[in-house]
Amino acid sequence: MKHIKLFENFEGDESLSESSDVNPLSESIESICDRFRIKNWKVNPDGTIDVKGNVSLISMELIKLPLKFGKVTGHFQCDRNELVTLVGSPREVGGDFSCSRNNLSTLEGGPTHVGLDFWCSNNKLTSLEGSPSNIVGKFICHNNKLTTLEGGPKEVGGDFWCENNRLTSLEGGPRVVGRDFNCNHNQLVTLEGAPNKVGSIFNCEGNQLTTLKGCSIEIGGGLWAHDNKLTSLEGAPRKIHNFQCSKNNLTSLEGSPIEVSGGFFCWRNKLTSLEGGPNKVGRDFNCENNILINLEGAPKEIGGKLDCKENPIFAVYKLFPDYKSYQDSLDYDYLRGINIDRKRFEEALDEFGIEVPESITGYKYI
Repeated sequence: MKHIKLFENFEGDESLSESSDVNPLSESIESICDRFRIKNWKVNPDGTIDVKGNVSLISMELIKLPLKFGKVTGHFQCDRNELVTLVGSPREVGGDFSCSRNNLSTLEGGPTHVGLDFWCSNNKLTSLEGSPSNIVGKFICHNNKLTTLEGGPKEVGGDFWCENNRLTSLEGGPRVVGRDFNCNHNQLVTLEGAPNKVGSIFNCEGNQLTTLKGCSIEIGGGLWAHDNKLTSLEGAPRKIHNFQCSKNNLTSLEGSPIEVSGGFFCWRNKLTSLEGGPNKVGRDFNCENNILINLEGAPKEIGGKLDCKENPIFAVYKLFPDYKSYQDSLDYDYLRGINIDRKRFEEALDEFGIEVPESITGYKYI
């Protein structure tokens, strides 16, 4: 059995008649397995081989796989080659399947079942057709040429990373992602088609989004939507851990989550008001680099610190020792747009033992 030729496996299949310098018609299974350090193998009646353990074919200048595999109980790794096809891949992999950094344009011919992670990043994929329908671990397809997620897995137990592609839509993608969903740095103009549920972080930064409509209903971690073209936060989840909407074109926080258990970041927008923002933030609230002349609408509760530097209001806010002190001072009702009622301001500052400054940049005493 050790010296059975591979003729039956590849007969009539010219696409597999060459693989690097392997010639399956003249070289025995034993010789090929020895050369690629494949151990604990057996030949099936259909000519495929099963392997008990791992198969590592990393960085071997392969154009095609040297054998037709059936079942591999461990990991199957064929990264960093010049593969143009996955034909010959095992039907079933008990551990990870990794074919990253090749010249693949399709996943057809790949495994139908993978026990852990599926890695196909840094190829030339234009489609996810041929993927398993369910992935227990991660599905990693970033740095390809994908314009659609159609044909990909519908349920992923771990992370799903499809960043740095050419996606304009998330239609056809997974419905449930157990951990992080990364679709950042694509060409997305909508979040329609996003997963219904994301267990940890939903990252859609660096796209062309103007709204969050279509965003996942349930996000267990944070939503990272910075560096887009957002003019509205409509579609944001009602409750979330961290929320990042900085570096956009927002003039209002209407549509924000009501409650944020972690941090809320809306710096570098065009905000003139914080109305519509969250009522409660568990950690830091950062609204730096906007056009705020007051902090009306800021959360009633902030568990960390409030950062409002690079706003006109910072010249007033920095006079007080902390956010609570500033909030308490507003009972004196001294702010009038860009005017400050000096008498009432003096009373507010006196309560905290603070001297009244001669002038405040951006404001005028009345």
